[in-house]
Amino acid sequence: MSQLPINEQNTEPSTTKRSITGVMIIYAGILALLGLLGWGLIKAQAGPRESGVAPDFTLTGFDGRTVQLSNLRGQVVIINFWASWCLPCREEAAYLEETWRKYKDEGVVFIGVDYVDTEKEALAYIQEFDITYINGPDIGTRIAQVLADIGLIGLVIAFIFSLYATCASVYGGWRGRSHWVESARNASLLVFPLLTIPVLAIVYSLYTFDFSLAYVYDVSSHAMSPFLRVTALWGGQQGSVLFWAWLMAAFVGIVLLRKWDRDRELMPYVIFVAMLTTTFFIGLVLFITNPFARLWYVPGATELTQAIFQPANAMPYFPDDGNGLNPLLRHFGMIGHPPTTYLGFTGFVIPFAFAMAALITGQSRRDEWILTTRRWTLFAWIFLSIGLLLGGRWAYDVLGWGGFWGWDPIENAMLMPWLTGTAFLHSVMMTEKRGMMKK
Repeated sequence: MSQLPINEQNTEPSTTKRSITGVMIIYAGILALLGLLGWGLIKAQAGPRESGVAPDFTLTGFDGRTVQLSNLRGQVVIINFWASWCLPCREEAAYLEETWRKYKDEGVVFIGVDYVDTEKEALAYIQEFDITYINGPDIGTRIAQVLADIGLIGLVIAFIFSLYATCASVYGGWRGRSHWVESARNASLLVFPLLTIPVLAIVYSLYTFDFSLAYVYDVSSHAMSPFLRVTALWGGQQGSVLFWAWLMAAFVGIVLLRKWDRDRELMPYVIFVAMLTTTFFIGLVLFITNPFARLWYVPGATELTQAIFQPANAMPYFPDDGNGLNPLLRHFGMIGHPPTTYLGFTGFVIPFAFAMAALITGQSRRDEWILTTRRWTLFAWIFLSIGLLLGGRWAYDVLGWGGFWGWDPIENAMLMPWLTGTAFLHSVMMTEKRGMMKK
């Protein structure tokens, strides 16, 4: 197996500090985006106003006209919230236009606000019913749709970077070219902030009731509290796999920010194994369980269609409410159980990557990789233990099982890796302290 040249092993490339600085700037941008999201969620928490003076707003119509509500004080203003996919809206569209034309000379003002719709469909709706009063899009719902699109783009780019890091790292280690390994490291560090974008997009969509996304429709509803809506990120398969990949990318990023001096020979293959695993999960999210699939209505079809891109002859579908989270999952144990469990499972990727790298390079009997991974193993084991306790309490309270929560197949599936991890942690400590169990 080829190794990195000696002169490259002993010196850190001058570009490393600059590349890490760039990555840290990106991470700072992600933190700023988190702050902006939190500010937006706090504002959204205010909810609708049921009495008093109507809040002022400015609407820019599809035709470029602008209207501000405060300029219409003293006049009769009728605001129509509509959407091209709304059947009652289509039934009343002609009547509203007729009423507008009848009373517009008497000072009555009509304003149409297009809610959770696409501009193409909205313009076709206006043309179909020959609507002449000002109509414009609801910017809030457009923001949610744009954020979902940005989240999907971030997911695609994260997959590309992850795949590149996997290939570049193994090539650099095999051919002894450190600049390829350094490039793979930088690409790996970028995967976590890139995956943060789709995670934030899904959280925002859950909080703001963007039921046009099939995942949001399946796991949330107006009846759920804001806290439950946010934790619905891991309330279904699509969100759970995305959350899993995000945590795994975070672990890999933290490991690769550390100094390489002691483990420089292992790092190409550590990156390869860790990023190969991460790429697999990102690929699952992107190609199989994509949370950005939307609901579409195809005329004549008996069921709604779920697709990322608009199918032929399909119209966007925006339900008034979602199905809501499974009642069995509305338990404090299930709020904390998945994150702690995922932290445990994804944390074990780090010792697994180092162990595989040691086997590939023929250094499995050396102590360096064991010393490096002991704390990571302990960290993952602790969170997996907490996840087991929370899951067991949930199963006991909600499912019953006659008090024997261990018969729950999900808990059993978690228990087996926990037992294996316990044995591995014990053997690692014995190897480190007494030099035993190396063969």
